[in-house]
Amino acid sequence: MRVALLALVCCFVGTGVTRAQVPDDVWLIHIEEGLNSVTFVDAARIERREANVRRAWAWVYYAPGGRDEKRVFLADYDCAERSFQGVRSTQYRTTGETYSVTAQADWTYPIPSSAADNVMGFVCMADAERPQQPYYVRLNAMHPPRTMDDAAAALFHVR
Repeated sequence: MRVALLALVCCFVGTGVTRAQVPDDVWLIHIEEGLNSVTFVDAARIERREANVRRAWAWVYYAPGGRDEKRVFLADYDCAERSFQGVRSTQYRTTGETYSVTAQADWTYPIPSSAADNVMGFVCMADAERPQQPYYVRLNAMHPPRTMDDAAAALFHVR
């Protein structure tokens, strides 16, 4: 199912998005079971921190009809220990309300095959390895290129 959905996103007839509108280096990282959410990471914003730790932003878009529209979160990923800790999170509700939390949570291990696990795998991967991975799709490599909003809308449209 994931391959079929990714193919549909790649082929989705566009809204006239130009390359200048596409964020730096955004990748589709995770499609939740049942297509309830999709997760993106901007590889250009991954920061290398001390030792094996990297800091990255991720965007989670939720299927229409729910309470939340999207969530943006910043986390540190310890690539050697395969653990992460939240730094900041903002939820955008469909009502227009916004909720932000800033806190250094304890280090934790992601649930296997979860969005957090897939984000960590992507963030900890060497830059040169990313294009060879069949599990990730680079939005600015699509024709026409996609923004996160467009890609999420296209995925939810085929639901």
